[in-house]
Amino acid sequence: MTKKRLELVRDRSAKAHTPFEALLHAATHDPSAASGLALAYGDMVLEARSKLLDEITGDDAGVDLGEHADVLLLFLGVEEDPAIAQRIADALLSVASQAGPGRDAAFGWGDRASGGVGIVRHLHGEFADALRVTWTGESLDAESLFMTDAADLDRLRKRTSIPPVAQQVPFELAVDALAEALWRHRRSGRQMPPEVRPFAELFSLPRRP
Repeated sequence: MTKKRLELVRDRSAKAHTPFEALLHAATHDPSAASGLALAYGDMVLEARSKLLDEITGDDAGVDLGEHADVLLLFLGVEEDPAIAQRIADALLSVASQAGPGRDAAFGWGDRASGGVGIVRHLHGEFADALRVTWTGESLDAESLFMTDAADLDRLRKRTSIPPVAQQVPFELAVDALAEALWRHRRSGRQMPPEVRPFAELFSLPRRP
């Protein structure tokens, strides 16, 4: 039986993208393509995955690594071999050290008694999760969007009902305000809104060396 392979064939003289390069591009803005690419990568044998990473991350690959950082994140999510996972992580760290500001964003309005926060958390490619939490005293309301288009921030604000009066604030400040509001909500004996649970990692303490 022929082993499954996902080839990256590069013709530097060709103007058009190869089929796999087209898939790499599609995976940054199409959820189905992103899922399919991750599954195909995870189905490859170890040697083929290593060869593919050589093509994408090698010094002589002629590839803008930053352009494929989102794809590397997909690969890292399904990679089971520790050595290859470390290679992907190292490549992503290299990109992060050269990258400009990210696309995470946060908004705040009101005060401790009555207010709210909105958070846009960049995932990969043109995708983001968005969360809006509003509180009044001990009452709390939440709305969230998952795996949505991150290209239009104003549209995300409207879809999650972030009010026009909201001002963009530092991400950490919004998370702190949200954590305090959720703590007050839980102390009142109420359950954590299910819309907030996928964002629980925002409140985890950073690991210290």
